[in-house]
Amino acid sequence: MSDTLIEKVYKQIFPEPFDSSVFGAGLAQETRWVPLVNGGTTLGSHRLRRASLNRLQFVTTGRARLWFASVAGFGCFIIGLPWILSAVGEPVPWAAIPLCFLFGLCWVGLALYLWSRFGVFYNLDRRLGVSWKGNGPPPDGEPKGSEGVVLLERVRALQILRECIENEGYALYSYELNMVLDDASRVNVVDHGDIGRIRREAVTLAEFLGGVPVWDASREG
Repeated sequence: MSDTLIEKVYKQIFPEPFDSSVFGAGLAQETRWVPLVNGGTTLGSHRLRRASLNRLQFVTTGRARLWFASVAGFGCFIIGLPWILSAVGEPVPWAAIPLCFLFGLCWVGLALYLWSRFGVFYNLDRRLGVSWKGNGPPPDGEPKGSEGVVLLERVRALQILRECIENEGYALYSYELNMVLDDASRVNVVDHGDIGRIRREAVTLAEFLGGVPVWDASREG
């Protein structure tokens, strides 16, 4: 008998605890199996590329960049709408100018927020022996192992999790790819909606890190 809508929603809000013993590793049972990052996106926001022989990068996809640009472009269009209408001879109430400015500014602000969250690269460099989040070199002056810089030698496994980010009669999911360190702490690498890409790239990343296991708890297919 299939679940009712209420039962499906309940299972999304209160999912059954994940049995990490299936991976046959003590560290897996010490690791948390709830999403590390709140929220997410159903868009495939990142892809893996090899920047050099010893460096991999998760970079923003062209589709994601286009989406961010379209949100910002819509905001700019709303801001300029009173002047566009005026240029074609349409009457524009003075009250519409500040309203359009504020409404458009909200969309531009949303685009900047999305870019600050999803437009950042994640880098892994075997020559340096570290990984870090950012669109440039490792943070200057930070000792290895400090916040923001992770020693690759500490990575013991990769973890894939699924998170329901919206439910209005149907579920929308985002998927996390996390690195599990030797003390069972986790570091988020990417968080987006393309599970097929995440699974494929997790295998490539695992090989790059020396053959660490991939613990896939995404519960799909």
